[in-house]
Amino acid sequence: MFIIESLSFEDEEKKRMEGYVLQDMLRLSGKCETKYFYVRTKQELVRILDIFDKSNFRYLHFSCHGSEKGVGFTLDDISDDEFAKILNFYVDKKRIFFSACGLPHKKLALKLFRSTDLYSIIGPCDDISFSCAAAFWLAFYNRIFDKSERMGHEGMRHKDIYELLKSLSKIFNQDFMYYRRDSKKKSGMTYRKIIGNVTDSDELTNTNEK
Repeated sequence: MFIIESLSFEDEEKKRMEGYVLQDMLRLSGKCETKYFYVRTKQELVRILDIFDKSNFRYLHFSCHGSEKGVGFTLDDISDDEFAKILNFYVDKKRIFFSACGLPHKKLALKLFRSTDLYSIIGPCDDISFSCAAAFWLAFYNRIFDKSERMGHEGMRHKDIYELLKSLSKIFNQDFMYYRRDSKKKSGMTYRKIIGNVTDSDELTNTNEK
């Protein structure tokens, strides 16, 4: 698990660093190899993504602030368009997990699936507290890696991801979006909004495709 975190100065002062806590707990669990980097600028983000690209890590976890307009780093705000262009070089055959308010959303997901071979993107639909995020992702990663190990699977599988998201979102009372690659769709993806054990699914419309 490759974790990139970037928060506000206030978050840093109050030690609200969910990504740092998560990497410590994942190390203690022994379920997966973990690398953690804290960045404050767009330039640092690109440098760390270069390290990710040269590694064998399949899973990229972002702990940051976000909105419909873009991604917030400590010293830089990056628009959706720019963020997608940056990630384009690094996310083929990877899975991205967001621990951020407002991320992922359809606009960003569509940009990435149209231009990369990304496998999936997962993140909360609405605002999520630091404590809830840390607890949720620790439970998710522990359970998913434990099942993969027991079943002899190499990496995460869609069915396991989906079932685990359904059960944990109900426990934590948190809605999640799950976008995944679907080459049969014009959009290149399908998505599910997961609310407890109730799931709605639809294809992104492509009426505005150029």
